[in-house]
Amino acid sequence: MNQSKAFFFGLTFVLMGILTGCHHHDEPEPTPDPQLAMRTVLVYMVADNSMSAFDNDDIKEIKEGFGMAGVDPARHNLLVYVDDYSNNPTLYRITQDATGLVTDEIVYEYPADHDSSSPSVIKDVILRAKAECPAQSYGFVYWSHGEGWIPYPVPTKSVTPMAGIELKWIGIDTTRTNILELGATLKAGFGQKLSFLLLDACYMLSVETLYDLRDAADWVISSPTEIPGPGAPYNVLVPEMFDNSPEKGIVSSYYNFYDSTYDETKRNTNLNWTGGVSIGAVKMSAMENLAKVTKQVLANHQNVSLERLRATLLDYDKRNSSGTSYIGYFDLCQFMEQVLPSSDFSTWKKAFDAAMTDFRTTPKNFSAFVGLFSMEGSKGLSVYLPVTEDGTSPRDVAYQNTTWYKDAGISQLGW
Repeated sequence: MNQSKAFFFGLTFVLMGILTGCHHHDEPEPTPDPQLAMRTVLVYMVADNSMSAFDNDDIKEIKEGFGMAGVDPARHNLLVYVDDYSNNPTLYRITQDATGLVTDEIVYEYPADHDSSSPSVIKDVILRAKAECPAQSYGFVYWSHGEGWIPYPVPTKSVTPMAGIELKWIGIDTTRTNILELGATLKAGFGQKLSFLLLDACYMLSVETLYDLRDAADWVISSPTEIPGPGAPYNVLVPEMFDNSPEKGIVSSYYNFYDSTYDETKRNTNLNWTGGVSIGAVKMSAMENLAKVTKQVLANHQNVSLERLRATLLDYDKRNSSGTSYIGYFDLCQFMEQVLPSSDFSTWKKAFDAAMTDFRTTPKNFSAFVGLFSMEGSKGLSVYLPVTEDGTSPRDVAYQNTTWYKDAGISQLGW
């Protein structure tokens, strides 16, 4: 197994149908019932794949975290849905008795052929969790493989994407979870915006991905690159999930845990992860303005060749650039600084800072493909660069169908 949650794509792909999503920005948020628990957090673990070796350790950490100071079992609910190679998919509730003993109790056991990446299954689990533990607010953790904005299957020269395809994905089971559908499913299932959405998966801090999740949560927390194989340190994160400002505590606890063991001289393993981490929180209510300002300032863009951009920007994707698994996730802030006049970049940076409120990284991050690589200049959000100057490659055509591409006016660059 690789020393990260990065996932190699297969060599053959089967096209999937057109998926659509809608946003309703004018829907009022429901008024919280003060008689309910303060918050329910659902950890959704899609491990019916090569991640199956990691879920048990994280469940132990989750239970340890629920027993820590800062968690009040009378006001805080924690549920874990697990689908791995070992057992039938199961929804558990984490409980704590009067003596402080933390245990898990089965809420519901699903059939073995459950496709945990299916939006209908995700919604069913959410509704069952809500019925078991209704609360004033909710948090959601999606735990699995991830691949940011890219469609699945990855368009290649021999596989042309269908018109309108927008299958960004996270989670690997029989299918992948479409990011547009995930956002709609979370909002429909919980009936309100999440307090936070933690994507414990690789490459998910891409601007294209987050833009499609802007109506689902107040905050999205994740990483722009590969994340450590052990994943989030739940023993220190769980108490922060129930805080009034969960995004602050989750980011700082996640970062501090890995920073404390960061050592560039040691060999990384999943039992001794010393290769650092990058983690950030994005304010979803600021994403529409970021797209609006991006479109405005790109009208004055400078012509910069793709070759130069690829040579100078930080690329978070360290897979072989000539292989089918490589996508390319370039630093958005560095990209905008290259293509904008300085005055326009200053205007844009204010909108960016309002969205990317907290980002932390060790000096280097670890990749299962190249080892340690420098994070110098990293600002946290990634963006796609087309394969061709005229935007005619299959991947570029797929990119042109993303909501971010359309709303942020990327076509002004000639791509």
